[in-house]
Amino acid sequence: MEFVFARGSGQPQDTGKSFLEFQKNMTLAAKQAKLSYRITDLSYEAVAISVANVLGTYVSAGEAYSFGRSIDGGVSQLEYYMRSRASCANTYWVLAGYSQGAMVVANSLKSFDADKVVYVALFGDPKLYLPEGEGFNPPACRGEELSEYRVYVPDCDTDNGILGARQPYELASLAGRYGLWCNDNDFICGSSKNPLNTRGHSRYEENGSYYDASMLVLRRLKYLRNNHALLLSSLTNELEESEEKLGSVFAQLSQYRYYVEVGDELVLDASGSFSVDGGELKYTWFMDGMVLAETSDHLSLRFDKNDDHYVELEVSDTVGEKARVSATVIVGRAYIDEPLVSSPRISASRCGEKRICLSWAMTRSSGSQLALRINDYFMGFMDSANGELVIDDVDFSDIRVSVGSLDGQNNLGEMVDLKIDGVMEPVPTSASPPWWRIVVIALLPFGILLLARMILRLVSDLARVK
Repeated sequence: MEFVFARGSGQPQDTGKSFLEFQKNMTLAAKQAKLSYRITDLSYEAVAISVANVLGTYVSAGEAYSFGRSIDGGVSQLEYYMRSRASCANTYWVLAGYSQGAMVVANSLKSFDADKVVYVALFGDPKLYLPEGEGFNPPACRGEELSEYRVYVPDCDTDNGILGARQPYELASLAGRYGLWCNDNDFICGSSKNPLNTRGHSRYEENGSYYDASMLVLRRLKYLRNNHALLLSSLTNELEESEEKLGSVFAQLSQYRYYVEVGDELVLDASGSFSVDGGELKYTWFMDGMVLAETSDHLSLRFDKNDDHYVELEVSDTVGEKARVSATVIVGRAYIDEPLVSSPRISASRCGEKRICLSWAMTRSSGSQLALRINDYFMGFMDSANGELVIDDVDFSDIRVSVGSLDGQNNLGEMVDLKIDGVMEPVPTSASPPWWRIVVIALLPFGILLLARMILRLVSDLARVK
């Protein structure tokens, strides 16, 4: 596993807080998946934004001047690094970028073998594109038409980043393997329209965004570990192999992160765990590496001081099949909002003359299985961590594809018919920033100078009064 991080504007290589948080959380994910790994902070300029280059950056949508040259250099460095590792056939990639680094990663993706990319995580992207946030009373504010790659974007009016929109935002060849985070009050990725309100842009570490990304990556790493490849075969082969791919025991917790105050009771709920054959389960709880209890699917805890704890649950059946799940318990610290995630959002597109490509976004609340039906025939279950499936030899004149979720108690929900859209992948384009943003940025230096002059005048007046 190669984990590559592209840092943001002006951040130092290897010691920046964004990279260190990414490194910490992805190390945990890789170790839990029991895969060999390397974590790299991409070596590129990551030019800082200053009064001298901000206008050129803005007017060119980040594609020219010193900022554009920095992006191009980062893309070249990432592609060079990818080629240097190409001789190892078993190398897979997790790619992540913050701010300027998000643009570097996105501009490099077409150079990668899509079957080797496990996940792409973008934080505070200046080229964000969320069509569901556009217009008066946008669909996102009604909980409708949410993009598959939307992981944590609490402001429903968020539509385009400060440097315009990358369209399409998600490559079709990587559908289901994108994740986008844009905090509140982040002018850079477009959740704030006030250029002086950028405090959300520097909070991706403290609000747990890199931890959330590591949990999504972990699900795909576990799939990779069990299946040795992400290459997709035909539908028939995929379903024939499904019995071997899946275990017979599934361990689930109601959350992946818990907050509790000192002295308060915390109840961990693992009732969503199940055995495929319905057999009796045994629950063993661990905390910070030590056996805590062998008990039922609920565990009650109290803590006497502020601290963070790592809890694991091992679930086993009567024949010795086992599964594990983990969570972090944070004691005595303020609650941080969890990402607003939902059940998988599944899309179906015509990707060839007789081919349908299904893709679904992974979220931390997704069920472990998705059920597939074609016309009136129930075909079987798909692993929700895979995120994509190709159906060959399709007769488009007579086909109905339906999908439903299997919950933690092995109950199948409603089967929903999918609308089959489009064909092939459009060429990426880049929209320019709206005119009013150009005006705001152009006038910003003069506003700063005027404010400084007013402050100096006030200080002078106060001095004369004294």
